[in-house]
Amino acid sequence: MSHRDKISLLISFILALILWGYAKVEILPNDRTRVIERVPVILIGESTKGYTTSLTNESSPVSIKVRGPIEMVNNLTVDDIKITVSRENITDAETKVQLSNKNIELPYEELTVISPPHVILNTQKLEQVTMPVVVSFVSEPPPGSVVGQYVIKPSEVTVEGVKKGIEKLAYVQVRIDPNKRLDNKTDLKVYAVDADGELITDVRVSTPTVTVKMVTQTTNGE
Repeated sequence: MSHRDKISLLISFILALILWGYAKVEILPNDRTRVIERVPVILIGESTKGYTTSLTNESSPVSIKVRGPIEMVNNLTVDDIKITVSRENITDAETKVQLSNKNIELPYEELTVISPPHVILNTQKLEQVTMPVVVSFVSEPPPGSVVGQYVIKPSEVTVEGVKKGIEKLAYVQVRIDPNKRLDNKTDLKVYAVDADGELITDVRVSTPTVTVKMVTQTTNGE
């Protein structure tokens, strides 16, 4: 290789380094794009009165694409990102909400979200029914033992929920151990249950506790 060729090769190498440095510093100044998966979506606010609004199962968690300085993006975790969606003033059965920077909170101003996803909200009208509160014994009293007759106040409560939950509702009950005396007034939790005695989770009892007092006793025979 001649001296001239060596000089030309050296010049080409130096120019390549300069171009590479320019591209790194001026064109892409340490930026990186990364997809963060399984970021939970949090509903905020209260559902419209008489309705209940929830996210569809497919709407949370979501994946978002974030761009910013390499070090910040590399250190970013799911816990650093907060996504919120308001459920206030919604009555439509299905609502599509396009996420934006207003919904997505990132830990650094230098980070931006690219093509944020959307979520779907389901809204159902609530139904109400008034039910008497009944006593359910948590165990069988032994033969010959004393069991009580109880006064419950209030004796009726309102249960509110979506149609599916209300249709399953069979009883509203308080649970009492018959082997324990309730001489004084006692506040007990109220449970909404189906015909099999299983708790119904998609309804709400308007009065979560009632006052119970044993007023008479009878003997449980053989």
